[in-house]
Amino acid sequence: MYAIFILIAFICAQSIHAQAPPTVQQENGKPIIIKWSATHEGILKVLPQVSPVVSLPFRVHENLCATASGQTCVFKTQFSQPWAFLAWNKHPDPNKIGQIIKQKQSGEFLENEETIASEFKRFYPKISKELKTAAIECNDYSWIPDGTQKTAPNKLMISRWEMEFMLPNNETGISENRTISGALNIELTKNHNSLEIQKMKAITSGEFTTPTLVYGDNFSWTLKDTTGHSCQIAFKPGDISKVEKILNDMTFNRPDSKTVQPYILGTDELLNIPNGISDFSLSFWPNLSVEELE
Repeated sequence: MYAIFILIAFICAQSIHAQAPPTVQQENGKPIIIKWSATHEGILKVLPQVSPVVSLPFRVHENLCATASGQTCVFKTQFSQPWAFLAWNKHPDPNKIGQIIKQKQSGEFLENEETIASEFKRFYPKISKELKTAAIECNDYSWIPDGTQKTAPNKLMISRWEMEFMLPNNETGISENRTISGALNIELTKNHNSLEIQKMKAITSGEFTTPTLVYGDNFSWTLKDTTGHSCQIAFKPGDISKVEKILNDMTFNRPDSKTVQPYILGTDELLNIPNGISDFSLSFWPNLSVEELE
């Protein structure tokens, strides 16, 4: 009987040990480590990715602020897409070291690949610090509200920048232009003959439905005309497939995970989470036991 009690106690102890949550080591200036046991340890890695500058053409389609329309311009932006994942730092199998940690049941791994465009630098200053300032370049600015300037104005204020897609209405089944995302209170300032986005108060809901402000079937500005009244200018974007190709290339053409450097706590932020990109590792992996991982 005594031997049975010892066996039960041993099994319970092993069960408790197996179910004990891992420890998470976090210290500014050092990598983030998740430790399941002396032989199983994960480390958070991040690959900073920055795209080339992309020029997106658009055309002035309908102008209720001035008489001119039909002009073509380009919107120049750039993308940052930090790729974050958890890799084995310690494992009984030496071939696993540096490999991405996956769930046994699904064979999947948790990753983060949020895309930030130059125009949203104000909200994500660390992630986007390498990005060039987003800018509009036109040969003819006569479509701007005063209707006389061929050159860029010194400053332009846009109260609403909204993008639309032709989507079916769930109630009527009829396709109609529907706002999908945008920005509020954008300030553009002159740099040579371009207009740079220097300030932006807010991004409207669905901020990551579209990766950039020149997207969708059309987009529009709400601003002031020469009399101080609100008016709208509608634009037609050109071919945006190049944006999708750039983002796909950043997602699928990645280096071996072993060559990606560990994330150092305190060097970046993601989506305005207080603890930054480190929260990515803490929201999921510590809830799994080492038996669930490969």
